[in-house]
Amino acid sequence: MEIVKQTSTKLIIQHRPVFLWMFGGIFVLAGLLTSVLFCKLTTLTCQRQLIEPTQAQGTCNLIQTGLLDSTVKKIPLNILQGARVEQSRSDDDYNYRVILLTINGEIPLTSYSSSNQAPKRAIVSQINSFLENSNQMELTVVQDDRWFVIITIIFVIIGISIVAFFAQTLDLNFNKTLGSVTLTKKGLLGTKVLKYRLQEFTKAIRETYSDPDSSKDTDRVVLILASGDRVPLTAYFYSGDRENKQKIIDAINKFINSDR
Repeated sequence: MEIVKQTSTKLIIQHRPVFLWMFGGIFVLAGLLTSVLFCKLTTLTCQRQLIEPTQAQGTCNLIQTGLLDSTVKKIPLNILQGARVEQSRSDDDYNYRVILLTINGEIPLTSYSSSNQAPKRAIVSQINSFLENSNQMELTVVQDDRWFVIITIIFVIIGISIVAFFAQTLDLNFNKTLGSVTLTKKGLLGTKVLKYRLQEFTKAIRETYSDPDSSKDTDRVVLILASGDRVPLTAYFYSGDRENKQKIIDAINKFINSDR
């Protein structure tokens, strides 16, 4: 919030909530990245071909389909030795992914790990059972992580809501010549213009909110009407920038009371 013009007859204050625009944008970006990185359908298909009663050949295709691309990796069946579940720790929880074991090394079924161990165990069991049973000609296992789109939707909704309901621009225009005060707020949901007579305002104050779960108080600038009603300049309380808030309050009080 800043004073962009201050004369004996005019006082213009603007507020551009850049932090909230960035904060909301981070949620949207995080949601979209979640879909790009994790919202995938992974399929492993194997076909065994008998050349002789005691000899078999075949190929496995590891197909991963995402929002932006699709990849196919061919694995000769004769180098596939088995599968296992890889466990990794993340904060206070564990994540898992399926690892294919081959003569040439390990091949992860997915590039990422995720929670819920049971489906990965089931996939490993199916792969190992297929390799042990030479009479089974085909195998298809699927890991469907497209449910990550739910996380994307939640993050995008949160991000858009922050911008729509809180990140409004503010233009506050005090005009002593016209005896008017115009408060204009613009956001994703539209523009709201409030008009008052200058004499309706008595003062500006800093309204404080004390959060019982936090040691820090937050505040905002509020205009007080003669009727006792309050006109907050922002829909939210926020910490920091107190010197600037006080500067705004002092400028408003000096302007509206200079001729009284």
